[in-house]
Amino acid sequence: MAMNLLCNVQTCRKPLTGTLWVTKCSHSFCEEHAKALSHKNIKCPACNTLLGKRFDVIRQNSNPGEDFKSMLLVGLRPEIVFDIAMRAISFWNYQVEMELKFQSNSANHLFDASEKAKNHQATLIKQLASAKRTIEGNEKQINDQKSIIKHLKSEISYRDQHLKKVQNLLLITKSKSPDTHSESTDIHLGERNGHDAVKKK
Repeated sequence: MAMNLLCNVQTCRKPLTGTLWVTKCSHSFCEEHAKALSHKNIKCPACNTLLGKRFDVIRQNSNPGEDFKSMLLVGLRPEIVFDIAMRAISFWNYQVEMELKFQSNSANHLFDASEKAKNHQATLIKQLASAKRTIEGNEKQINDQKSIIKHLKSEISYRDQHLKKVQNLLLITKSKSPDTHSESTDIHLGERNGHDAVKKK
């Protein structure tokens, strides 16, 4: 798959498939970001190289026609053609090198972000495990408290029943006490009357 040049503005990186602008410092730009290059003594948006001469910035067509390719270097000596070709290839090599560097930096950033995410995930897993142990401990304490409460309720119920029995016995005893006292009084009175009768005789 053929590689396309990209706009060298980092926030753009638009593929340059038609018209593009190239600089003597081996950078390429799209039409939108090349507008600033039309002024004199402008600096390259990518490296701040001063671009003040006529051929420091030129407009190119990335897909020239056959007629253009047939006539572009016609009449030039082979060494000049070779020199031009070498400079053009050097431009491409620099662009490829920059792209590889960009992709490498992007991969490193992604790797670092991935490692941070893994570390964060490991920390979260530890925190979740700790929270789980805490919850399990709390649940055990709650169950223990429930058992104690259940035992206390049973004890209270037993004591309440025992208290009711005692109260019932007291009520029964209390209800019988007046009759017993009356019978005892009658007996004593009978005995006393008997003694009095004996004395009179």
